Amino acid sequence: KAIIAVTAMNDIDILTGSTERHLTDLYADQSGAAMLVHRDIVAPLTELQQSAATAGFDLRLCSGFRSLDRQLHIWNAKLSGLRPVVDENGTAINLEALSPWQQIQAVMSWSALPGASRHHWGTDIDIYDRAAMPADYQLQLIPAEVEGQGMFAPMHSWLDSRLADYGFYRPYGADTGGIAP
Repeated sequence: KAIIAVTAMNDIDILTGSTERHLTDLYADQSGAAMLVHRDIVAPLTELQQSAATAGFDLRLCSGFRSLDRQLHIWNAKLSGLRPVVDENGTAINLEALSPWQQIQAVMSWSALPGASRHHWGTDIDIYDRAAMPADYQLQLIPAEVEGQGMFAPMHSWLDSRLADYGFYRPYGADTGGIAP
């Protein structure tokens, strides 16, 4: 199965999150909120979810496609203090104690610049194991949730040896100074 790559310059609107023409609603036949993803990942993602279910996991998406406007909203909410900005351990950072450049770097550890997010493509997804999550828990999307004794660690460990079988990979599997895993 092929990994989706959007690189053609005539698809700049896809690259920058300015269109939804390449997307479909993953949950269109179910009740609930829409989850837009690239139409070419629906079949392999559905197969992966079914395989996860057989292994005892309820693999769900908490984020798929993000438009340029949505990424800008996230970015501005973090810089204005309406959303937390955390370090690599999930500890809140006091942005007011940082220079403007340091603030930008802190936000960029977890959130791509609007217009440069892989979520614009509809191929990058944030996932969790709904079966492992308490009903009143608020997802944080931090390493502590998926590593060590984290509630989603068993599913992520299971996924690590299976993602490629379905055409997926972790573009941020290790922190190399860009977007954190």
